[in-house]
Amino acid sequence: MSLFQALLIGLIYYLANTSFLCGLAYFTTWRPMVNGLLVGLALGEPAQGALIGALINVLYLGYMSVGGTLGIGDAALAGITGATVGILLPFPPPTATGLGVVVGVLLGNLGFPLLTLRLKLNGYMVRRMDAAAELGDARAVTWLNIAPAQMLLFVISAPSATALALAIGALSPLAGLLPDALTRGLSMTGLGLSGALGIALALRFVFRGWGIALFLAGVALAAISGGLSFIAHLSAAVLLCVTIGSLMAIVAGTARLRRNASESPRLSLKPFWLWQCFSHSAYSFERLQGSGFAGALAPLIDHLYTTPNERRDALKRHLAFFNTEVNLGAVLVSIAARMEAEHAAGRATATEIEKTKSSLMGTLAGFGDPLIQGALLPCVLSSALLILFSELAVNPRQPALIGPALYVASIASLIFAIGWLCYQAGDALGRGAVVRLLGSAIVRRGADVARGITAFMLGALTATPAVVSAPIQLPPGLPTNLMRIGFSLALTLGLFGLSLHPSVKPFYALLGLIALATLLALGGMI
Repeated sequence: MSLFQALLIGLIYYLANTSFLCGLAYFTTWRPMVNGLLVGLALGEPAQGALIGALINVLYLGYMSVGGTLGIGDAALAGITGATVGILLPFPPPTATGLGVVVGVLLGNLGFPLLTLRLKLNGYMVRRMDAAAELGDARAVTWLNIAPAQMLLFVISAPSATALALAIGALSPLAGLLPDALTRGLSMTGLGLSGALGIALALRFVFRGWGIALFLAGVALAAISGGLSFIAHLSAAVLLCVTIGSLMAIVAGTARLRRNASESPRLSLKPFWLWQCFSHSAYSFERLQGSGFAGALAPLIDHLYTTPNERRDALKRHLAFFNTEVNLGAVLVSIAARMEAEHAAGRATATEIEKTKSSLMGTLAGFGDPLIQGALLPCVLSSALLILFSELAVNPRQPALIGPALYVASIASLIFAIGWLCYQAGDALGRGAVVRLLGSAIVRRGADVARGITAFMLGALTATPAVVSAPIQLPPGLPTNLMRIGFSLALTLGLFGLSLHPSVKPFYALLGLIALATLLALGGMI
């Protein structure tokens, strides 16, 4: 590995964590399917990088980030290091792929200290913003939330990933010293067992009611069709419908809101863009998204209030602790902006603004996280993964660009549409926008449809040999495909049952699978 390639990997990790790209990094470059492909392109093995990233991403299908937690590790670091390991290890591609998946997920837990360091250092950034707020300097609050916070993130993330990539390159020749049983156990876990754990974790959100039937239908259709071609085309249709529907929703929803809006002037779009791009820029343990919220409203506050004391009070009330689902949270940005304008005109009090924010942020988080991360994201992601696996099944050496490209286009359109419409709704309807959102039958039906599609796609992934496969040799004469799918289904449902127990942690379940596969290897069964 060259230094230039290692620097590219560091840049990919920074882009996976940055608030730029209209806040879409979490949904795009942070996902192993995307960053694994990017690492593969940087190292000259795009197909291998895409496959490893996709297999790691299956493990993170049931991942939900709430309140700054990382669950079973940093998915971005897992995908980046996994692709690097799998490409550089001196093993045949199947073995190297399996090792890359497992080692990448294990190394992904290095993201915990990096996130902790970032949140702690951002506490210093927040105190600088507090000092600027005391002076009524709104421009400094916005600037601190953008430039210094992003420079700090770059210093923490890019060199760490670069150093890790160089270390992997330097140590990869030593991988041949690993005991053979451990090598085979780790490889089989990555190639055949970890996918079942990821599907099991995702089933927690959809395995109820019609979701059970749709999951089994996905398994059956994948088994009957004997390949992924039909399901891949179905997945592509789903993603295209999501993309086109999202763009149409932006146009239709915005027009409807403006027709129903009051005669009051429209809000500037600057708070929306600042929130979308920098809501997590100076994310800290003390305030979480509070710094991003204040940074988004600071230009408006600078325009509305003429005295430093007025600007100080407004900035300080928005620098308080704040955390919600970021895309639906755009509605609170516009509501708070509208209420600040009313406060400047003497029609609203500071207490009303603070109570509105504090009462609605938890409600939106409780509603938004299951909607976005528990329904819409797994739906789009599982569909794209099936397309990617279908691409690689047809030609294992091709870069597999269609699945990731459709995923990025679909999720970006969907997420941007949600944020844009929520901001417009808060501007047009005020506090009533949240009531409309939470009571919307269309939103509830859309979430149910997304969960149903996810259940079906998870069933198809369960029956996909590249995702879940038996680690043991089946006796000759048995219906091999039926036995393989039966094993995949039993393993997935067994892990699903275990995942429902609060004492069973996903990371420990992965370690258990590694131990099981290693014992089978020691016994000569794999």
